[in-house]
Amino acid sequence: MQKLDRSAGNQSISTSDHVLLVFPNGDWILAFIVGFDGVVTGNITQYLFSSGAFAAAGSLNVVFYADGVSGTTLRGRIAVYADTLANANAPALLSTTQFSGGRHLVVVQRSGGAQSPVATLYTCPTLAAAPIDDSAVITEATTTNAAILKELNGSGFMFGSRVDNTTDRKSDHSFSRMLRANLSITKFEIAQLAAGKEIFDLGYTPVVYVRASDVADIADRGPNALPFTLAGSPTTSAEPTFAYRAGVSEPPAVADAVTVSNAEPLLVVPSTGTDATVTFTGALSGTQATSVEVRMIAPDGALGSWVALQSATIGATAYSGTRAVPDGGPHRFQARTKSGSVVLAESQYSTAKILVGDAWINCGSSSSDYLFTDKSGTGFTVAPDTAVMSGTTPAWSAMSSTGAATRMANELATVAGKPIAWLNYGVAGTTLRTWLDPNSTQRKDLARAVAAVKGKIFGAYITVGANDAYNGWITSSAQHEADMQALIEVLRTLTGNPDLKIIWVGSPPRPSLNSVQADRLRQAESRIGNYPGVVQVQALQFATASDNVHLAASLDGYAACGTMAMHQAGRAFYLGEDPKMVRGPALAAMTYTGTKVRCVVATRDGTSFNPAAPGGFTVQNKQPDGSYVTLSGISAQQVNANLIEIECGVALVEPIVKYLSGSAPSMTSSVYSNGTLPLPMTVETEMVATQATAAPDTTAPVMSGAISITNVTTSGATLGFQAATDNVGVAGYEYSINGGASYVNAGLSRSFAVSNLTAGTTYQVRVRAYDAAGNRSAPLPASFTTQANEPPVEIVIDATKIPASRKVVFPGGTRVVPFGTRPNYVVPDAPSYRDGKWWVDKVPQDERYYVADITLDLAEMGTTATKVEPFVAGVEVIEQPVIQGSLIPVKLGGFDELRGALNFCTFRVTLANGEQIDRTLWFSQVDGRWFLEKDPEDKRYYVADVGNDLADSLTTVTDVTASAVGVVELIKPQMQGSLALIKLGGMDTSADPLNHCRLRFGCANGEVFHRTIHFTQVDN
Repeated sequence: MQKLDRSAGNQSISTSDHVLLVFPNGDWILAFIVGFDGVVTGNITQYLFSSGAFAAAGSLNVVFYADGVSGTTLRGRIAVYADTLANANAPALLSTTQFSGGRHLVVVQRSGGAQSPVATLYTCPTLAAAPIDDSAVITEATTTNAAILKELNGSGFMFGSRVDNTTDRKSDHSFSRMLRANLSITKFEIAQLAAGKEIFDLGYTPVVYVRASDVADIADRGPNALPFTLAGSPTTSAEPTFAYRAGVSEPPAVADAVTVSNAEPLLVVPSTGTDATVTFTGALSGTQATSVEVRMIAPDGALGSWVALQSATIGATAYSGTRAVPDGGPHRFQARTKSGSVVLAESQYSTAKILVGDAWINCGSSSSDYLFTDKSGTGFTVAPDTAVMSGTTPAWSAMSSTGAATRMANELATVAGKPIAWLNYGVAGTTLRTWLDPNSTQRKDLARAVAAVKGKIFGAYITVGANDAYNGWITSSAQHEADMQALIEVLRTLTGNPDLKIIWVGSPPRPSLNSVQADRLRQAESRIGNYPGVVQVQALQFATASDNVHLAASLDGYAACGTMAMHQAGRAFYLGEDPKMVRGPALAAMTYTGTKVRCVVATRDGTSFNPAAPGGFTVQNKQPDGSYVTLSGISAQQVNANLIEIECGVALVEPIVKYLSGSAPSMTSSVYSNGTLPLPMTVETEMVATQATAAPDTTAPVMSGAISITNVTTSGATLGFQAATDNVGVAGYEYSINGGASYVNAGLSRSFAVSNLTAGTTYQVRVRAYDAAGNRSAPLPASFTTQANEPPVEIVIDATKIPASRKVVFPGGTRVVPFGTRPNYVVPDAPSYRDGKWWVDKVPQDERYYVADITLDLAEMGTTATKVEPFVAGVEVIEQPVIQGSLIPVKLGGFDELRGALNFCTFRVTLANGEQIDRTLWFSQVDGRWFLEKDPEDKRYYVADVGNDLADSLTTVTDVTASAVGVVELIKPQMQGSLALIKLGGMDTSADPLNHCRLRFGCANGEVFHRTIHFTQVDN
C-alpha cells in the first residue's frame, strides 16, 4: 500500500482530468482500500478522493473526518459530497460506522440505471478468509439525491487530497486497489474485492485500476492506461492479509461460468405464466458434491435465494439440472456445490444472462422488416428487459436504439408487466403467398427460430398483403381473408400453440395500388379482427414516407402505429379486455332519401364508443345514363353513437357510399374512440345504400330505469338516468321540473344539475328522449323537495370534547402517483403499484384532484411536457388536466360500480422532443366503512375528523351536508375546524338493518369528498 504523510506536505496519487473519468448518468462504481494507520484525532478534515473543489458543479468528494472535527454527526465518519451540495453537515452519503483504525474497502456506487437510480456507500473490512456471502459488507447509507445521480464531470482525479486544496485537506493514511468502472456490482462481489480479488477476477473491465501495492506500483492496469503520478514521497506500507493472494490456494470452485444448455451470452426463455424452467450445466472439482444450488442475481444486484437443481445429474467433473427462474431479468446467476449441508464451493457470477418473458414473432413484408431498421426511426430507448432473435442461425441479442420495434417492445412490456422478446423474421418484398408456402426460405428461417426458442411463443405481429394487391392477386376480399386465416393457423401449428395471440396491422395508404385490389385488401384486413384471438389495427391514419408505400420514419409514422398496435394487444391479451373494445365500430346498413344518406353504425359492445367528427366517406351518385359520378362537397354529421348522416346537396339515385376506400383514402381524423385511443370504423367499400321507405320514422325512443336525484340542496339538485333506446338512434334528452308543462333540452348528457330553485319546495321531474325524426318517449317521472332554508341550529357543544367512542378519525391519503417507479411495497393511504398498474382508492361520489408525477419520464428522456389529453373510463373528468412542470393534476369524479367495470384515467402526454407517452391511473372502489356503536334510543353528537383529508389537499371545508339512512339527522352537521359535529338519533332495528350517515364535504379548492360513519346496535 502507499502510505501518505500529511505532515510532509502534499502527498497524493492523481491523474489529469480526462473525458473517460466523467461519472456518467448511469451505473458506476468508485472503490479503494484505505488503511487508517495515520492521524485519526483532532480537528482534521482528510480527503480520501476528489474530482473537484468542494461544492463545485460536477465534483465528487469522499472525505474522512477525524474525531475532533466540529459537528458531532461527522466525527470519525466517511462523508460523500457531490455537485453543488454546500452544507458540510448534510453530505449526500454519510457512514454510520466511525473509523479509528484497520484497513477497509470503501465503495461509492450508483446503480438502478435510468429508471430507478440510487447511490450507496458501502464499507467492508479487508478479509483474510474467502467470503461465502455478503454479511461482512456494511451498507452505510443510500440516497436518491439528484446531486449524486446526475452526470458528474469534475476537474481532476485524485486520491489522498483535494484537487484544489492540497495544503490542508491532505490524508494521513494508506491507499491501494483504487478503481473506477461504469457498472454496478453486488454486495457479495464487494466482499470478494475486500478479500483480495481484483476487478478483472470478477469478469469486469474498469475505466481505471491502480493496484498501488507499493510506491512503485502506480500504473493504470485498466484498458486506457491513464498516466498516474505521485506527489511528494509516500512510503510503502504492508498489504492487508487477503484471502486471495499469491501462494494461497483458493477454495475448489465450480467453473467460472455456470452455463445454460446452449451457452448463449443472452438466453431468452418463454414464460409459462410467472416463471420458466431453465437447464443449468457446469464443471466441478474436488470433494464429491451431493447437490448443486443456483441463485439468481437481479438487474439491480439483489441476490436471490439458493435453489437446489431438480432432476440433477452430478458427476465428479460435471453436473446438470433444472430450476424455475421467475419472470423478469436480465438475471445473472451463480452456482454452488454442497455435500450434505456443507458448502464446498461457489462459482463466479455468470457473465451470461437469462431473460424470462413472452416471445413474439414479427413476420410479413417490408412493413414488418423495417420495424428493426432506421426506416422506422432511430434514437429509441432500449429497455433492459427486451431482446431480439434473428438470422438464419438464430441467436438472441439485445435490442437496438434503431427501429420502432424497440419502442413497441417497451410499450408491450409495460402493459404485460414482464420482458418481451422478438423473433424478427419480417422480409421486405414477401407476399401472403410467400408465407403460405412451406418451402419458402422465410418459412424455413422462422421454423428454425421457433425451434431454437424451445418454449411457448405467446403471440405474432403480422403485416403482409399489400404486395399481393400490387400484383393483382386478390380475387375477392373473402379469398384474401381466408388466406389470412390460413397464415394464422400455420403459425399456430408451427409454434405448437393453438392459442397464439395475433395482432394484424393493416396496410398503409399506397397510391400505386389498383383501387379495386386496395378495397379487397382492406376489407379483408378489417374482418380478420373477427377471427378468434386476433386484434386488428388499421394503419391508414399515420404519416407516410416519401415513397408513398411505407409509413414514415418519424414518430407519427411507424412508431405511432406500432405503439398503438402493441398497446391494443396488451389491453386485449394481458389486461383481459374484450378484443372488440380495441376495434372501431362497423357500418351495418345505409339508406338514402332526398339529398341525405343515413349510415347505421354497429358498435361492438353497443355503448362504449364515443363519436367524433366523421371523415373518409365518398358518395357516388347514379346518372340518367346509368354511369356514376363521385360527389364533392358532401358533409358528414354525427347524429348519435349509432348513426351518421351525410348531406350530399343533390337528389340521390341509387348512391354507392364507401368509407376509407381506394388505394390512398383520406384519413384526417378518426371517427370513434373507445375511451383510450382513437379508432377508425371498419373499412367498407362494397355496401350500396338502399332507398328509404316513404313512411317516416314514427317509433319513439324508450326510456327505462328510474331517475336518480342526488346532491339536493336549498337551491338545486343533480339528475341522472339510464340511456334510452331507439330503432334508429337517440338524438338527445329533455327534462322538466314542473311536471311536464315545459321542457329544457339537455343534449346527449345523462347527468346534469338544476339550480336557482326555491328552498323547501317540491318539484315534479320529467325526463324524456327524442330521435332525429322528432319522436319523443314517454317521460320518466320523479320528484324531490329542496332543503328548507332554515336558520342553522347553533351547536354549543365543543367537538374536541366528544369521546373517542363517538368519533371517527378518517385517514386521508396522498393522490400523487410517481410514474416511472415500481415499488414492491405498499405505503398506507397512498397510491400502490401492483400487477403492473398504479392504483388509487376512490369513493364513487368524490370529486377530487389526482396528480400524475412524470418527473422520472422527463428526466430519462431529457425533455419537457407540452400537451396532455385525458382518456377515461368509469370516472369522469371534471376539470381538464394541466401541465405544471413535471406534475399533471386533473379533477375527477364518478365511478362505474358495476362488477368488473373498468375505472381509469389515461394521461396522453406529448413531449417537446416529439415523443408521446401514456400514463394510466387505475381506480378501485372504497367506501370507508368506519363503525361506531349506538343505542337506538340515544340522541347524541358524533364527530367526523377529516383533518388528514384537508391536510393532504391543503384546503378547508366550506360546506358540509349529511345523508342519513336508518339513523335520523336531528341537527345538521357543522364544522369546527377540521371536525364535523352532527347530532343523530334513532336506528333501523329490523332483521337486516342499514344504519349509516354519509357526510358530504365541499372544499375551498373546489373538491368534494364523502365520508361515511356506519353504526352497529347496542342496548345500554
